[in-house]
Amino acid sequence: MFFLPTRIPIPPAFYSTETDAPIETCLVCDRSLLDRNTEYLVEKAVRQHPEYDVREVIFEYALCLRCHADLQDEISDASKRALETYFLERANLYQRAALLMSENAPGPFPETGANGGAGTSGPDPERWMDRCIVSGTPIEALEEYQLIGHCVGREMLMTHLPLVIGHEAMNEIMQRLSRETRDRLGGFQEEHFGPPEMPHELPVPIFA
Repeated sequence: MFFLPTRIPIPPAFYSTETDAPIETCLVCDRSLLDRNTEYLVEKAVRQHPEYDVREVIFEYALCLRCHADLQDEISDASKRALETYFLERANLYQRAALLMSENAPGPFPETGANGGAGTSGPDPERWMDRCIVSGTPIEALEEYQLIGHCVGREMLMTHLPLVIGHEAMNEIMQRLSRETRDRLGGFQEEHFGPPEMPHELPVPIFA
């Protein structure tokens, strides 16, 4: 059975920190994103400072699907296979999407893990991104994490996205990428944001 993704207003967690509103343009091509039928991905990286009760946004951006596809084309085949294997082994994205889009979907995050299980029905975006999709670690316990969401115009599509991925999982992913891919992603990062402070701070939507 085929399910259309539920659409919800873009959660404030994906708003621009500068404007406190949805991000308006694609990072690469400057295309307007808030038109009704424009699809795009939003990614944010956040570092938490619990001693000061502060969340610092390391980077945030949006990519239209055309620019996202162009970037994906530059990822090596070996890296694509490694990413697919990693997520199949560590996070069942297909099950996650099926649970969400099912009419009577149970909550995606049971007490014992990050996939499946009992809970309340309905696509609650806060519940859908309250912990790392790989480790199941609650978001408040993550030193750093990345948020990724799929939007169309002024709405968010609830599929296997949005999701949260913690810094430890990001490090594992980067270690599995080919040198060629890491160099390309590093070039993308430096072009748009300058040199990263840490090797895993590569703002590329490689999970969507």
